[in-house]
Amino acid sequence: MKYKFLLTVILFSLSNHRDLFASTNAEKPKEQTTITQHLPSIKDQFGRTLILHGLNTASNAKHSKDNHPWIQEKDVIREDTEFCFNTVRYLVFWGAIEPQQGVYNYNYLNEVKKRVEWYTQNKIHVIIDMHQDVYGYGVGGNGALDWASTQTKIQNLISDKQLRGGYKI
Repeated sequence: MKYKFLLTVILFSLSNHRDLFASTNAEKPKEQTTITQHLPSIKDQFGRTLILHGLNTASNAKHSKDNHPWIQEKDVIREDTEFCFNTVRYLVFWGAIEPQQGVYNYNYLNEVKKRVEWYTQNKIHVIIDMHQDVYGYGVGGNGALDWASTQTKIQNLISDKQLRGGYKI
């Protein structure tokens, strides 16, 4: 048991020093890589399995006034050059896209597009996450909007302990 713990500590320490295993100066592809899903893998246009290394951008967007993460273009460049990330999970929200039924917020969508371009210009893959917590706004999360949910459906969700999970509603 003691050896497993020691081995875990050593491997974790080495994982933070990628320069021991690969050059961080390796040149990125000159063109954006085309990726496809081949279960259970994600592959590039040459059939090579991709190893995605990245982060979530950003949970704070759920609580910001404009529903965008704090990140700026200089931060994306830093994520690329200092951390060598090749992938980002980018959160987008239904409530920001369509605040009223049939009314779309093109300012929000244009800002998302601009930020996604920051990543793709740096050859970073973007996984767009149409994000939702719990069921929706009517039960204290985000996702389904009030106009898309009947009060009856919301009440049924609130009373169903399995659906509610650990959330206090």
